[in-house]
Amino acid sequence: MGKKTSQDYRQSQEVKGYTFGITAAALLYRDSVLLAQLYLEHRDWNLVKDAVFKDNLLQIRTLAAQKRIYSEACTRVKLLSLEAMEILASGTRDEQCQIIWYAISMKYDFVREFALEVLAEKVKRHEFEITIADFNLYYNTKAELHEKLAGIAEGSRKKLQTNLFRMLVSSGITDTEMKLRLLIVSPRVRELVIKEGILSPAIFPSVVMGY
Repeated sequence: MGKKTSQDYRQSQEVKGYTFGITAAALLYRDSVLLAQLYLEHRDWNLVKDAVFKDNLLQIRTLAAQKRIYSEACTRVKLLSLEAMEILASGTRDEQCQIIWYAISMKYDFVREFALEVLAEKVKRHEFEITIADFNLYYNTKAELHEKLAGIAEGSRKKLQTNLFRMLVSSGITDTEMKLRLLIVSPRVRELVIKEGILSPAIFPSVVMGY
């Protein structure tokens, strides 16, 4: 797998648009780390898939759930360059969570734009609490621009909000009370994000760095 370019990313986004697999899964920390480790070992996604399902490496009871979680985690990890995957496979837990957030932000326009338009702007205004009202305002604004959002069922919208907030906690961006943490982005994660030039480092709304 080669390094992805900004052009590769833009083209993939033109095809995907707003997708909502995050309503079915949250951060998937353990699963993402495992898939990165397996890919670096085998360098073949078919071999990774065979190993995962042969020995139930995700440790999920039903086959349907295994397939769903594997699909979601795999599509995220596949977006990463080899360098990013290496950090995910063997970095510190904080670095691993930051790389997973990076992958999620690449995959989901909705998440990336929430980080840039809500979280980063909160930091600039020195407002550090993230509320359901913030989510609703953001969602309603986007729904005016995207028909797919406007037509989503209320239950799915609630699940989207719940899983997004859960991701923010699991990735270390907020605490359990939904207050932005004094996040220090790993130097090598920040350097990677800047070097690859796919996303802004501001996807990590750091109170310390003042994005």
